Amino acid sequence: MKIGIIGGTFDPIHFGHLRSALEVKEGLGLKRVLFVPSFMPPHKPKLTLTPFPHRVNLLEIAIKGLDSFECCTIEEDLPIPSYTVNTLAALSRHYEKGGELYFLMGSDAFFDLTTWHDYKKIMEYAKLVVMVRDLNKEAEIAPFAKLHFPSHLEAGRIIPFEVTHMAISSSMIREILRAGRSPIYLLPRECIKYMEEYGINYGRNR
Repeated sequence: MKIGIIGGTFDPIHFGHLRSALEVKEGLGLKRVLFVPSFMPPHKPKLTLTPFPHRVNLLEIAIKGLDSFECCTIEEDLPIPSYTVNTLAALSRHYEKGGELYFLMGSDAFFDLTTWHDYKKIMEYAKLVVMVRDLNKEAEIAPFAKLHFPSHLEAGRIIPFEVTHMAISSSMIREILRAGRSPIYLLPRECIKYMEEYGINYGRNR
């Protein structure tokens, strides 16, 4: 069974995350996609993040009704900070019988992969699906992979995959909310309602 894994702070989840995951799922024939919100990412101070339960709830709201999408809170029970290699190792153990893991990541993250904690082990646990929104970046993937991960590239464990370019980011949504503007059409309406109900506005300017 092919299982996709997409991680991130999801602060907040938006249509760019959802659409890319759907396109990869359909294109590669994945049985399901696990959205794994980062509990305590090493690159971002805890105080700058929306509390984990809210990010989880927003994710659950966003994927409600999509049977092949699932929110996975495994990082809550793993050592901190939340290193991707540890998450993939734990998921690999969980799905060791009949599960083939595919880790979905953006091209910018892929080109930064050599700075990640214990990055050489990541592809021992999952194939990498490098989601490409900029076609100029796609041409750079193979040379970069050949330089840093030649054996994995030859084994087909690095898969470039073109996805629809949607100029949406969580940081953009946070800035829009801080400015007191509407984020409608950037993320699901039910997520917006939840954020309004719980006052999640990222320090809105008064």
